[in-house]
Amino acid sequence: MSKTLVSGWVKKFIPQDQDTKRGGFGFIVSDNKEYFFNIKNCNIPSEHIKQGLEVKFKPIIGIDKVKNIPADQAVNVEFA
Repeated sequence: MSKTLVSGWVKKFIPQDQDTKRGGFGFIVSDNKEYFFNIKNCNIPSEHIKQGLEVKFKPIIGIDKVKNIPADQAVNVEFA
């Protein structure tokens, strides 16, 4: 795991629906690699997250809960 923050940009963000509690996640692209992120691991208010936003984050290997396989994830997401 990397300890340093890397730069990337928000490819897609699905805001959390307050009624259904679904959403609140997205994808960041860095060096032609895509990282999943959850709003819980983000230091940016959700209303500021937009497609194309430049960010910094810590890349980790997490688990894709849908496919139950290792997956690239972004944590400690912040403004670049």
